[in-house]
Amino acid sequence: MGTFVALNRGASSSSNGGAIFSLYIDNLPNGVGLPWFRKFFSNFGSVVDAYLPFKRSKRTGNRFGFIRYDSIRGVEFAKEKANGFWIGKRNLIVEKATYDREAPQQISQPRSELIYGGFRGSRAQGQNRAFDGKDMGYGKELKDVEKRISLNLNPVDVDWLTRSAVAKLKALTTPVLVQNALRELNFNDVFVKSLGGMKIIITFQSRYDRTNALANPIIVNWFKLIKPWNGEVAGESRIIWLKCRGMPLTVWNVASFKRMGEIWGEFITLGVETMKEESYDVGRLMIATEQPQRINEWINITVRGKIHKVKVWEED
Repeated sequence: MGTFVALNRGASSSSNGGAIFSLYIDNLPNGVGLPWFRKFFSNFGSVVDAYLPFKRSKRTGNRFGFIRYDSIRGVEFAKEKANGFWIGKRNLIVEKATYDREAPQQISQPRSELIYGGFRGSRAQGQNRAFDGKDMGYGKELKDVEKRISLNLNPVDVDWLTRSAVAKLKALTTPVLVQNALRELNFNDVFVKSLGGMKIIITFQSRYDRTNALANPIIVNWFKLIKPWNGEVAGESRIIWLKCRGMPLTVWNVASFKRMGEIWGEFITLGVETMKEESYDVGRLMIATEQPQRINEWINITVRGKIHKVKVWEED
């Protein structure tokens, strides 16, 4: 994994002796890939390098990255135009970088790796992984990055939300089953609906019931997370099946498919045929993803120095 070293006043030297200027970009959506990231910031100047760590920002809890330009003009223009720009459901935080990345450390022991966009990553040794992916569809043309559609709407009848809780499921199930289980614990007139992906919203008869439910260890243990509703929106995530062809047999296992699924979201499970290894023709895995566009990608998987091209696509 690349580490970070201090830059001299936001600039370092390139191999040809010219100055390179860097930006730090925070609050990126999960689905943004390296090619789109670089392409977007190329609208403001000549990009020398782009980097997306796997780490999360301590400030926002979301993804972040670095862009390096060949001149201060690109840095200033990008900071002026892209800071506060909405990408999906998040607005970017763009600042001059005070740190940049070193060259990746060398690791001598053999290991399986996934390679995306020229950056190498491995989680077996706690390593970083970088993301790849085609244009995610956020502001495709970008002829004028300041153009956006805005609506000013007034909320109506939101009292039910003040009695609601948002939960993230540990395992895939239906809202009806969760609703029935809550009613068996004497939480009458409770209603459970999907928010997309592994998230649900639970509406109780009263705030008192909600408070009691959130203090009940049996209920809390059902979920990865459960908390009072606090502005969460619907449809941020969706559950999909991915198929892949060309997976090396030496890495045909749950851990490998899990890492593959985590490129686009949160791994949930494998298909029965894939789990039981009934056929090696096509691997099948379920994930929850915030990426709005259909997934249809080629990825490179490296096993002990040999690169295998694997096709990954979203099932209809």
